[in-house]
Amino acid sequence: MAALLVNLLRPTEICRGIRDMLRVKTDINIDNRHPSLSLGNSRAWARGQTNVAEYVEPQSTRTITVRTIISSRGIIVYEIQNVTLVPHYLIITWTVKNWLKRGTNSVSCHVQQTLDNSKTLKQLYKDFHDKANRRYVGTTAIPMHEFAYRISAGITDGSNAQVSITIQ
Repeated sequence: MAALLVNLLRPTEICRGIRDMLRVKTDINIDNRHPSLSLGNSRAWARGQTNVAEYVEPQSTRTITVRTIISSRGIIVYEIQNVTLVPHYLIITWTVKNWLKRGTNSVSCHVQQTLDNSKTLKQLYKDFHDKANRRYVGTTAIPMHEFAYRISAGITDGSNAQVSITIQ
């Protein structure tokens, strides 16, 4: 009986179970449906492990996964490239929380003609993911611009969240 109890309460198993409950996984799906726009020159800052797609071709899809503990937040900046347009910058920010953190998941999406390169990505995150620009679960973030394309972003609830970015 004592051996069974020792096996059930091994510290490594308990720690592994607690760590699994605190894990947060965020999948950022970029669906580029536009026939001639591409995304390149990516830069990213995120809490946790991140694999960023360097380049997203026209009419293709890429998934970026961020894994961390407690909460996930970050920013991805892409240069929107087209031979006939002046390059613009697509800025995506997100926050995903697990069951311990109060609040809901949020995303913001911006298109800028210029970008302040003197600021760090963490400072840009704070600038662009402010309360006025955040969109929550069930709503869509659509940047206000008058360009020849349309971009929208949304996010799901929970600690395994999906951020969806669509370019048309």
